[in-house]
Amino acid sequence: MEAIEAATLLSMWVIPHILIFRLVRVPSRSLTVIVCAVLLAGAYLLKPATSDLSRYSAYFNSGFLTDKPYSVTNEGNVEIDPLDSTGDPFLQAFAANPGFRYFAHLMDAVGLNRPFLPRLTVFKKRYITDGPVVVIMLIGLCCVLFSCSRLLQKSQGSGVSVRHSHIVFYWIPLILGSIFFMLGSQNALRQFLGSVFVMIGIIMLLERRVFWFVIASVVAISFHQWSLVFVGIVFCLIAGKNICENLFRQDSIVWNLATYATIGVVLGCIGVVAVKAVVGGVLEATIDGSSLGPLIGKLVHTTGIYSEVQQYVWIDSSELLSRMSATNKLVLLGGLITLSEIVLGKATLPTRWDIRGYRIGIYAFLIPFGLYPEILSRLVLFYLLVETLFICMAVLSNERRARIAGSLIFFAYGVAPNGVTILVGREWLTKLY
Repeated sequence: MEAIEAATLLSMWVIPHILIFRLVRVPSRSLTVIVCAVLLAGAYLLKPATSDLSRYSAYFNSGFLTDKPYSVTNEGNVEIDPLDSTGDPFLQAFAANPGFRYFAHLMDAVGLNRPFLPRLTVFKKRYITDGPVVVIMLIGLCCVLFSCSRLLQKSQGSGVSVRHSHIVFYWIPLILGSIFFMLGSQNALRQFLGSVFVMIGIIMLLERRVFWFVIASVVAISFHQWSLVFVGIVFCLIAGKNICENLFRQDSIVWNLATYATIGVVLGCIGVVAVKAVVGGVLEATIDGSSLGPLIGKLVHTTGIYSEVQQYVWIDSSELLSRMSATNKLVLLGGLITLSEIVLGKATLPTRWDIRGYRIGIYAFLIPFGLYPEILSRLVLFYLLVETLFICMAVLSNERRARIAGSLIFFAYGVAPNGVTILVGREWLTKLY
């Protein structure tokens, strides 16, 4: 029975990633889009709690992070060990993420923090609160759809293969079928919420709407402190690209992508040096020797990123069966980029900003962080968000080469090991071996 349920979920995930090739030949196939959206939505609503989702679910219901075994009542509430329930609910965990704590408290106040969907078991039954998970999915979907709508070139002759009134309808399965959406909404919930608001903030920055950029950035950081890093990466890419354009006036596609790649690698190397400085104590020595040492020291040491960087440097779980090594991640992502860029060639995407260049630049930024697998895994999620926007633009382009390039990446998502692991759980790997 468990094998049947796992096969059902895998089919609901893989089939839409194959059907997407029908949009390459006839972009306006509405039936294909409907089938893909229904299958993918069904997979999300039926899948079991995997990876960190069960731990988040216990927090949503009880207000506490649990380390010890707990029980579930007939009403779907969690009864946790007294040792895990000290202090006030929703205030003990995620001190650096007030936005996430407020969200969890709100879900509790409106009574959505319980299971109500007919989840499949698939090897191991784990607790899941459906209300908050579904709400997070809807928030993420709406934010990515908004980002796509602002990124799309809306002028006449914008190069889109379907009517503008139908575009959102076509984007939904592409977003649901992305590895970003699967990993984020079903595992890294805080970083997922932070990332989607970071993207909105970046778009506001590109549109020179500074007020809304600040608001979106503050919201993003309130969900996850690493959002500040994502904002900084893109801001530096934009600044570096503008400097290069002023110094070297070149219009070729190859030159443009090479510029983004170079800037990304340089920024990545600077980032690695900064991490080594943190780990080696250089930053602490500098702080202690300054006149503002006590004030700066308190600010730095209470910042979640600082302590997490030190922790993540020494963690490497890539040897686990359910995890992928940093080298394999970079090789697979790089292979997909290379293949899609070869297919894309000189074809253009219907975008207001160069999402193609940003994708290259952010991937190049990741390469030096192969030295630190756990830090890399946090950065990869943001890259996958940018690549999701790239796919949404490519698959709906009126240029066939662009549609093929986007569809190839989307197809690869259907068989990506990390997506399958989050879909059915790590236990399926044990069954295979």
